[in-house]
Amino acid sequence: MKHTSAYLASRWLYDGEDRIELISNFGKWPHVMAMAKIDTGADRSSVHEDLCIALGWEIVGSRVIKNANGRKVRNTYLGRFGFSDFEFVCEVTASDRSHLSHPVLIGRDVLRETLEFLEEE
Repeated sequence: MKHTSAYLASRWLYDGEDRIELISNFGKWPHVMAMAKIDTGADRSSVHEDLCIALGWEIVGSRVIKNANGRKVRNTYLGRFGFSDFEFVCEVTASDRSHLSHPVLIGRDVLRETLEFLEEE
């Protein structure tokens, strides 16, 4: 199903979550479907580190992240995502999200890229 940027943005704001496909770098492995928390207050997206490793995503650096618990240095991975009818690559930070409700947090970086892509179509 083809979605417009307005439809997708309103759904994200209303629901606060969406189903996302995490695409493995190992060609034979199946993709992982996960529920992602949509957080318009988060600058960057974050994925549970064990998922990044299991999917074979490449570490491309590290970044200092500020949150309610202070500052932490986290690895950044080059992740492949599938949303609605398209696929894209984006740098995400990795963290221990095992104690949280969603293994994936989608921040403004991915939201902006997704909506810009849909506007171009």
